[in-house]
Amino acid sequence: MREFKINSNDKGQRLDKFIQKTVKGIPLSLMYKSIRTKKIKVNRKRAELNQILKAAYAAPVGRALFDTLHFTVITNRDYINKWEDYCESQTEHRPFYGAPVVILVSSLIPSTDLNSVNVNFSNAAILVQNMATA
Repeated sequence: MREFKINSNDKGQRLDKFIQKTVKGIPLSLMYKSIRTKKIKVNRKRAELNQILKAAYAAPVGRALFDTLHFTVITNRDYINKWEDYCESQTEHRPFYGAPVVILVSSLIPSTDLNSVNVNFSNAAILVQNMATA
């Protein structure tokens, strides 16, 4: 295990950017998987829900369409298990891998203008990427 200290120049920097700068040559897929599976820790702890949501709130949002985005945080283990059982019965996959929390990001589609639709999908995707790197 390697441990890195954050100095004043790196304080407040996104975790993925800090890792790319510090660990030269790390494959991006390995880095993001390690962050997602909590093998990379912050202050010797796994990322907590509030850290993940703060990362989402820090994401850039195109055309300032903040009011079109919505988070649904599901922490009810029974509900998550039922949902996962249903998915497995339909697809033979368990999509949540025993996750204790499921966060859904949704976006309203305010018009049929193709450019607006693309911006809304992109905004939701950027929020998810920021949460994955928290």
